[in-house]
Amino acid sequence: MYNNGGNNCGRCIIQETGVPQNLSGSIPCVRLDLRADVNNTGDIIVGGNSVSLSPVIGIPIHADEIYNLDVIADVKNVVVVGTQGDVIVYSWWKGS
Repeated sequence: MYNNGGNNCGRCIIQETGVPQNLSGSIPCVRLDLRADVNNTGDIIVGGNSVSLSPVIGIPIHADEIYNLDVIADVKNVVVVGTQGDVIVYSWWKGS
């Protein structure tokens, strides 16, 4: 069972096209729900330290698509890459 403790959500804006960045700072959690903004111009690639836009290394999330990650220790472990200005929103869940 998950407990998000209410309103545990964030927003990440891609700062530079093709340059990996951490989704967030340190937030301990067990589950992360991600959603790419409907107005994004490209895919956001989600992964770890080796995430890449070209060639694609990681999980591509298309505009308005949702992806869930279970059993992660911390939001800071998630790395994203995409097109400058594109947005990904997320909710994190703590253990029960």
